Parts: sequence; C-alpha cells; structure tokens
Amino acid sequence: MRIFFSALIVTGLMAMPAYAQTTTIEDHSGYSQIMNGDFAAAEKMVKKQRNEFPDDADLMLNLAVIYAQTGRISQARSLYNEVLDHADQSLVLAQNRTASAHDIARRGLQRLGTTQVSVR
Repeated sequence: MRIFFSALIVTGLMAMPAYAQTTTIEDHSGYSQIMNGDFAAAEKMVKKQRNEFPDDADLMLNLAVIYAQTGRISQARSLYNEVLDHADQSLVLAQNRTASAHDIARRGLQRLGTTQVSVR
C-alpha cells in the first residue's frame, strides 16, 4: 500500500484541501506540480495514476483541487462526491497527523459552495 502525506494549502482566494505527496523521491501524485502551480502537468500525472489506482482517495482529492483551481467547479464537486461514495480512507497528513478522506472531501465541497468565479 502506498503512503501519502497531505497538506492543507491556501491558494489565491480558495482554500482547497488535500494535496497528497508520496513519501518516495519520485512523485506520482501531482503534489510537486500543484505546489508549483503547474496544474496542466499535475492533471496529466494524476489522471495517469488514476488509471492504475482509480479508487485512491488522495488522487481523487488532488484532481478535485486541480479542477477547482482551474475553474472547473462542477468537475471538482463531482470528484469530492465520488470520494464520499467510496469507502473512507485514512490519509497521513504532514507532521504525522491523519485525516479521513471523507472529512477532506466534505471540507472541499463546503469551500466550493462559498466560491464564486468571476469572468471578465
């Protein structure tokens, strides 16, 4: 089983949960790209990993963050709901804390509910 570290990150006006980072040097979760703001590269990597691990909550949560940060709110909402539809998973957070994937998904949905996207 793969172990992931997650962290709550505030980006712009939206606080989005659960960027997962692998404990190995090689990052397959998109964490590094998300942290660097390279959402296109992160999305490509996370989608590739989801083909191998479709029920991995950390990958679903990372993809939801990518979607939210790139203005695809309905797709982000759908992924948060997908996490809730699966059995809960315990994620290891930064500083050896743990959190329920369901709790993180619920917080993500709450944040999406209060988020407005402006288009000029």
